[in-house]
Amino acid sequence: MDMAHGIQMNKLVDILKDYKANPTEFATKYAKEIEKNPWLKDPEKVMKELPSTLLKTFDEQFLFLKEGGKTLMHGDPHTGNFFITADENGKLIPEFIDTGNCVARTSGQVKQDISFFSNYLVGNSKGIAKYFIDQCAYTGADKQAKIWELAADIEKNIFGKKQQITKFGDVQGSLMAILKKHGLSMSPENATAMKAQMQFFSAISEAGKLSGKSLDITTLMKDIPQAIWGMVKNGENPLVAIKEAVKFAFHNQQRAVGTAYQFTMSDVSKMAENSQKVLNEIG
Repeated sequence: MDMAHGIQMNKLVDILKDYKANPTEFATKYAKEIEKNPWLKDPEKVMKELPSTLLKTFDEQFLFLKEGGKTLMHGDPHTGNFFITADENGKLIPEFIDTGNCVARTSGQVKQDISFFSNYLVGNSKGIAKYFIDQCAYTGADKQAKIWELAADIEKNIFGKKQQITKFGDVQGSLMAILKKHGLSMSPENATAMKAQMQFFSAISEAGKLSGKSLDITTLMKDIPQAIWGMVKNGENPLVAIKEAVKFAFHNQQRAVGTAYQFTMSDVSKMAENSQKVLNEIG
């Protein structure tokens, strides 16, 4: 769509930051915006619901397989490319513009992407290195050695440095530089998909900073069954995607708890248990 309702996400973040700094002046200063968007009159509610709203949208585009066994993601979902509005019940809804650039991912690619993010969220450098070796279609005889070399650089430059690893755009740049150093490159399709995923998580992270809750684990938990069912129908075992991350988190609990979205071991265990429960019910 060329037009969207509501308030552009990047502008909304600025408005909500201003509210936090000057709450008593908010209603007067943003009277015009509130008149056009009545849902904005309760900024506390907006800040509370925004992270879950964005995560749900991410899940729908990234995890939920559509007809034909593929997902369809916006190819450039930065915060200037979508607006926040609300339905008649006040539920927040993102509306996207510049939708000509989209990325389709197969069930197999989705499984690989889940592997990357689960390993990233618990800080498993080797798991991330294996993902990139596959994404770059590396088939050299020294593949295992290459994985360890890549993992060492990821550990040193991302998880071993005192940097904001929730700034996904910065992390993506660091990862691309590491790949280049090792003579590796992703296909344009895979690179675009990764960039889009990072942009989504950057928006979720920005929203989370407003309320102090970066990731609503319950939203992810509720979406897992639908995602699993879609993958199983297309012949993929989704548990394979998170198995290595769960194992790493169990043996490296301090790292897992301190990385990215502050996942706790109970969070990781719940996701694994929920996934297994759904697979058991499927049969």
